[in-house]
Amino acid sequence: MRVYVCGPVTGIPGGNRPQFDFVAEQLRTEGHEPVVPHDHVDPSWPWGRCMRALIPVMLSCDAVVTLLGWSRSKGAGLEVHISSALGIETMPAKEFLDSHPGGAGGTA
Repeated sequence: MRVYVCGPVTGIPGGNRPQFDFVAEQLRTEGHEPVVPHDHVDPSWPWGRCMRALIPVMLSCDAVVTLLGWSRSKGAGLEVHISSALGIETMPAKEFLDSHPGGAGGTA
């Protein structure tokens, strides 16, 4: 499955990249294709430009996984709202990994 990693970035040292990369590696190990927002935007872009670029990327995924602290992030909150409203499987990363081992099942 192609899985978008959603979490807080703004105001966190390094844009929270270590947490995104840790979850991406777990997803990759289980046979999923992780999609990390940092790989699709320039850190110098303003927030709105980043979100306009990232929403289409997220919509191309089969599922969205959330990182710790996502609910305190304006951008992650928007992504979760959109993905949930459009019926894209959306859940915490650990829960997703527990329920989708080995990349099996649910590929859209």
